[in-house]
Amino acid sequence: MDRLTLLSYPCPQSIGLFISAVCMDMQVAIAVAALYTLATQLFAGYLVTSIPTWLRWGRFGSIIHYAYE
Repeated sequence: MDRLTLLSYPCPQSIGLFISAVCMDMQVAIAVAALYTLATQLFAGYLVTSIPTWLRWGRFGSIIHYAYE
């Protein structure tokens, strides 16, 4: 199994735990997690195929981009 694929499983869990620890209200935590998930999927290139050039740097912060590269 590839190392990046192996690391792609605990990384989203740790991001979810971080969001839940930072946000004291459950509704705020759900909203922040949903926005983070949407941004991660958009920057990975699976929902949108043509990303503007000034936003292409965002794919390097997307964990989905590395997991399914």
